[in-house]
Amino acid sequence: MTTEEVSDYLRIDRMTIYKLARRRVLPAVKVGRHWRFPRHLIDEWLRDHSLQQKRRILVVDDEAIICDLVSEILGAEGYDVVAVQDGGEALQWLGRQRFDLAFLDLMMTPLNGVEVFQHLREVDPELPVIIITGYPDSDLMVRAMDKGPFAILKKPFGKSQIVNAVKTFLHSRAPDSAVAR
Repeated sequence: MTTEEVSDYLRIDRMTIYKLARRRVLPAVKVGRHWRFPRHLIDEWLRDHSLQQKRRILVVDDEAIICDLVSEILGAEGYDVVAVQDGGEALQWLGRQRFDLAFLDLMMTPLNGVEVFQHLREVDPELPVIIITGYPDSDLMVRAMDKGPFAILKKPFGKSQIVNAVKTFLHSRAPDSAVAR
């Protein structure tokens, strides 16, 4: 695409497109004196830098350090994160806000992760869920499998595992912030 085509496509002034290309903010290649913008890279850039509402992620874990860690990492990546330390509070959030992804610990009290997972499936059957657990062979894990598909992130985990898991799941689900509760 040319500078003019990208300007029309993004609805941004041509001079701004030129400046963004020069600063390497937009993916572009300079051919002679002109900039060229591969369409697929512009589309990818749009997905990553969208001005739409931030993707919302719910983190449910009774360990404050896990909630803080995941919140800090994902917040720095530009996500809107709600972290709670018990299942009851998670259910309250699920009742009033839509989420694009949920991290869910299984070993919690008084509501365990399976009970929260079941309610979550009733509220949003399509919501991607990542089970975070230090006990992947537990009875709770077997019970969770009956509630629907999910991914497992085994504790301890690091930043790259969290970020990669989120990107994998969020690219498979289009943002839907227009849905109201």
